[in-house]
Amino acid sequence: MEAAAGGELLGRAEPPAPGKLVIDPLTGRSYSRGRTLGKGGFARCYEMTEASTGTTYAVKVVPHSRVAKPHQREKIVNEIALHRQLQHQHVVRFSHHFEDAENIYILLELCSRKSLAHIWKARHTLLEPEVRYYLRQIISGLKYLHTRGIIHRDLKLGKWYTLLCGTPPFETADLKETYRCIKQVKYTLPACLSAAAKQMIMGILKRAPAERLTLDQITEHEFFTKGYTPERLPPSSCVMVPDLHPPSAARSLLTKVAKSLFGKGKSKAKRGSAEEKEDISKLVSGLVKTSICRQLSYKTVEGSEPSAPVAGHALSVSCSPVETLTEEASGKSVSRWIRGSLVSSDGYEDCVTASSVMETALEVLKDCLSSMPIGEGKPAPLSRHDAFVWVSKWVDYSNKYGFGYQLSNRSIGVLFNNGTHMVLPASRR
Repeated sequence: MEAAAGGELLGRAEPPAPGKLVIDPLTGRSYSRGRTLGKGGFARCYEMTEASTGTTYAVKVVPHSRVAKPHQREKIVNEIALHRQLQHQHVVRFSHHFEDAENIYILLELCSRKSLAHIWKARHTLLEPEVRYYLRQIISGLKYLHTRGIIHRDLKLGKWYTLLCGTPPFETADLKETYRCIKQVKYTLPACLSAAAKQMIMGILKRAPAERLTLDQITEHEFFTKGYTPERLPPSSCVMVPDLHPPSAARSLLTKVAKSLFGKGKSKAKRGSAEEKEDISKLVSGLVKTSICRQLSYKTVEGSEPSAPVAGHALSVSCSPVETLTEEASGKSVSRWIRGSLVSSDGYEDCVTASSVMETALEVLKDCLSSMPIGEGKPAPLSRHDAFVWVSKWVDYSNKYGFGYQLSNRSIGVLFNNGTHMVLPASRR
């Protein structure tokens, strides 16, 4: 919408910014204008804070001069009508709108960490787990829009893979050559990408739209299903490479134990004794299942016959007997295996407390660790990066040659205008 309107506005004088204080003439609510968040040919976006509540919004300001023609005004009316109906965690939330004599003001949810474009400018390339993290959210939002009959007309396929490679897929030094590459779907992928990432990119960048992967096919692709996707990213990842590690089974187990014992849930006053005992029973049976499965897998790898930790049960290396065992173990046999001094389920229920569950968890974890093979070394993280450094000195000759800089670790580099990069490390070798 903005691109179409912007084409009609080339050559026009830029409208003045709204005043420092903007007042809604109908409600009397006032808003103080802050920094500029973005601008285009159609509108500008500012940070504005409502004086009475202190709520901060991202406000899209559209001058009346930009929507003087009927079809331009209709676009704005349609945009407001569509956006105000949307409620999704991955779609910027619409709050309200108003207008005065000079502008139309559309108040939206403020995204404090800016946009992917800002992250890309600061980072240039992202790790594959980060790309999965963002793409899952983008695709979720897109699928929601499609269910409402709305198409996002400014989401280009090349922007995704720009995230992985650092540059758009068809970008060249010559504009005509770029157009030729687009028509012929001619591009190159860096060798550092995983095979799954390359396959997904090739599946999306097809000349015929019908041959391109659908949104569902993208999320079901091996790039997503077999790759690690973090649950969240630190705020520092907006400007520097995060240190990401895939979750371990032991850590997940410890997290579940901690949440069960100390997690925030219903208050003790509201939780009945039966509910608490059920939670503890589930936790214990889960711990037993984890321990048994780990012992079976490691003992089978070592070539020895697996033995059942519960007397009277014979195990084979298959899923169903293990499931059956653990289901049976969740009752009286669990109490016998874990609490040897207890001989009945009634005694088990009476004696189980938070401290006993913690003791049980520790014993099961110790048993798991004793059954695990000795590691060959510390696993390599998904990303390796040097200590944080910054630009201490620089010289800008980009009008002729490029941009030179010195980092805080004494290394020197030059970014040439043709896109090449030369670095002299601190060792001067």
